[in-house]
Amino acid sequence: MNSDGLWEIFKVIIASSTGTFLEWYAFFIAGIAAAQVWPHVFYGKFTPAVAFALSLVSYGIIFFTRPIGSWIFGWLGDRKGRKEILTWTLIITGTATLGIALIPSYSSIGILAPTLLNLFRAIQGIGLGGEFGGATSWVLENVSASKWRALWTSWVQWTVPFGTLLATYSYLLVHIFYKGTEFLIWGWRIPFIVAFAVAIIGIVIRYYMPESPLFNILTTRKMVEKAPFSTMLKKEWKKVILLSFLFSYISIIYSGMVSPVSLNLLGVLHVPPETALSYISYGLIFALFTLPLGGFLGDVIGRRFVAILSTVLTVISASVFFTLIKTVEPLYITLGEVTLIGFAYIFLGVVPAFYTESFSIFYRYSGSGFSFQLGNLIAGVIVGIVIPIFIASSHGILAAINKITVVAVLFTIISLISAVLLKDTKNVDVSL
Repeated sequence: MNSDGLWEIFKVIIASSTGTFLEWYAFFIAGIAAAQVWPHVFYGKFTPAVAFALSLVSYGIIFFTRPIGSWIFGWLGDRKGRKEILTWTLIITGTATLGIALIPSYSSIGILAPTLLNLFRAIQGIGLGGEFGGATSWVLENVSASKWRALWTSWVQWTVPFGTLLATYSYLLVHIFYKGTEFLIWGWRIPFIVAFAVAIIGIVIRYYMPESPLFNILTTRKMVEKAPFSTMLKKEWKKVILLSFLFSYISIIYSGMVSPVSLNLLGVLHVPPETALSYISYGLIFALFTLPLGGFLGDVIGRRFVAILSTVLTVISASVFFTLIKTVEPLYITLGEVTLIGFAYIFLGVVPAFYTESFSIFYRYSGSGFSFQLGNLIAGVIVGIVIPIFIASSHGILAAINKITVVAVLFTIISLISAVLLKDTKNVDVSL
């Protein structure tokens, strides 16, 4: 591959990754806000346990609307192209994120405040639901002839730890300038406004990028599938179910156990918010290396084996995670965060290739996106419903963590079983 070809691939990766970066940056700042801010700003009239449980529900709403977004934008993306639809997903996501930043508190407008929060989270989920399938298909179809497809596409997901790491540091920076009441009134909103600015930049970048070369061939030959989503479900429904359960453990581990649950637990254990965020940042720094390692290993030994390796390691780390956190010892907390995040993210390195390679170009956007978001929906039931019930019924996070651990380990084992049942895609032809 010559330098011009590499530069074109690099530009597509940047354009695709902008949305993925925003997705996870916005996702993690919401997780931090759900742990540290929303219980006070939007649910302050309730007891701390109930307020945090309701905050988790608002945080978890996004999981339920993501599949809707993947259905709508997957259908459009397989009909109209990757580039145009990915531009619209950013417009919707950015607008909803700005909306969250501007919501007045419960003390100012009453019940309308949490209502608006839940509404904007739902809209945000629809926009984000269309990101994964389109972004990863766009990159894959530009490197379809390469033997390093997993490594190339892993850079889209590399923005997950990168975006969440920047989200962590953005809140750490905000904590420096805003203390106490000022942080609850104004400070927490700044990272959301930054996310809106990132969305604007991403929209401009995507607007000027070319369409996927394979999709252009598809349209030139008039071979575009008329009903991509329904065709995909008829032909590949078993694969969709397995891929959905396979991804669910990543979302439960990161979007549940790590943030906001471990953040809230550390707060209950009287660990300062800035310190708690620092521990998570160590895990994310480690993930910056384990994620592309997963992509590399996926090209060498296969996507399926990487999934099995990651789930086995994650079962072990998840089993002892909260035990390590409860020691309140810096070394043990760091060990818990680093191993849980790092081991789970090994699989995230092959997710783009594994999911997009599993579906034909005629419904690739629909199939990969819906499988991925259905996995998030499964996680959403756990994070947005089951865990809040555990916390509220146990009258606090400390009494609920054993139940949360059991559920997380159970779903990681289910993901392991799904990986064993799936076929590897390392040598699949992804072209027309």
